[in-house]
Amino acid sequence: MKRSKRIFGIIRIMAGVLILGHGMLRILFLSKYIDFIVTNFIALLPSEGFLTIAAALFPFLEFFAGLLLLYKVSFKRALLLSGLISVVMSLFIIWAQMYPRLIYHGVVLFILLLLYYREKHKNLKIGLFDYPKSEIDARRNNFF
Repeated sequence: MKRSKRIFGIIRIMAGVLILGHGMLRILFLSKYIDFIVTNFIALLPSEGFLTIAAALFPFLEFFAGLLLLYKVSFKRALLLSGLISVVMSLFIIWAQMYPRLIYHGVVLFILLLLYYREKHKNLKIGLFDYPKSEIDARRNNFF
């Protein structure tokens, strides 16, 4: 059980750092990011003002969600917020046909789904990492 907690703790920290870093990178180059969003996605939404506000808001939301994941504060809500941000960004990227940019969001969504499943089924024993060695040996002896 300790090994499984440690592995999922490392995955949680990696996801938090990945999302936090992506948000921080967007915040550092916010004007370039907003220009990129407005020029590439203006055909999707009729209001340029809404697109500009959303483009300025999303990096801060992403940074905040990564920070919450990293420190495991309100963990389920942080997972849901991170997933929602990634899904919305993925939909815009698919609509604009910028498929190479989907790699990051695909990886993030996979990690978030893994963490959400683990959080939802905390007491579920998934694999060999969750059983003590004596219990594995006892199961093996009973099997044969």
